[in-house]
Amino acid sequence: METILKIMAVHLRAILQKISADPKGIVEMRLRAEKPLLIHTISGKFFLTEEGELTTKAMRAYVVKKNELHETMEYISNYSLYAFEEEVRQGYITLAGGHRVGLCGRTILEGNRIRGMKYITYLNIRFARPVIGCANGILPLLKEGEKVYNTLILAPPGCGKTTMLRDVVRQLSDR
Repeated sequence: METILKIMAVHLRAILQKISADPKGIVEMRLRAEKPLLIHTISGKFFLTEEGELTTKAMRAYVVKKNELHETMEYISNYSLYAFEEEVRQGYITLAGGHRVGLCGRTILEGNRIRGMKYITYLNIRFARPVIGCANGILPLLKEGEKVYNTLILAPPGCGKTTMLRDVVRQLSDR
């Protein structure tokens, strides 16, 4: 949570520091301009109030301001968004610890290629968290002896692809 707090706008940081939920249970946070702040936990989806309480009632939720998104992007990019041009083109920026910030805004095209993004109005922050042993069942299918097979892993967003791959890498590197 420390990494996430550092990149948040000052007012959002103050709200998140009061959060009543166990930070280890937070999976994702959605910040949309002029929309309620949404928190996904391992228990479900909730809105966050200004007092740091989780609620299912959108009307009690804190509404994220456009300037807070802008300030958060400044912190994420260390005031140099151009330095993250390649990541922005891909639609996300990876933070320390493996957390990822998905971006949504007006796409700038150059021919049929994405050149960049401006007017960012939506940030989706995915919290990286280890799930030790989650790759136990798949690991025997990925290798034979010391040989590791080329593998393509497909699944919808939020199903744990990256979490599983991190555990695969952890287990392979431990050997």
